[in-house]
Amino acid sequence: FVIVSLAALIATRPLLRKLLKVKKTPTNADRIIGQEAVVIKTITPLEKGRVHVSGLDWSAAADSEIPEGTVVEILSIEGATVKVKTK
Repeated sequence: FVIVSLAALIATRPLLRKLLKVKKTPTNADRIIGQEAVVIKTITPLEKGRVHVSGLDWSAAADSEIPEGTVVEILSIEGATVKVKTK
């Protein structure tokens, strides 16, 4: 009985993993990652600024100072803030 149970478990494990695998569906917000945005309020390492992308304004953070009017690339989204870098 134990041998048959183990064999059945080993045989069905890959199938169960495939069925139970949760697929991550990208949200509308995820779609702006990699897009260009324009800085509308200067961003500094210590203070968040604002960027405009796809018709929306987002709070933005960066590792260096980025002045208003600069075109940046969106790297990631952390909560309601996008992480950006200069192009």
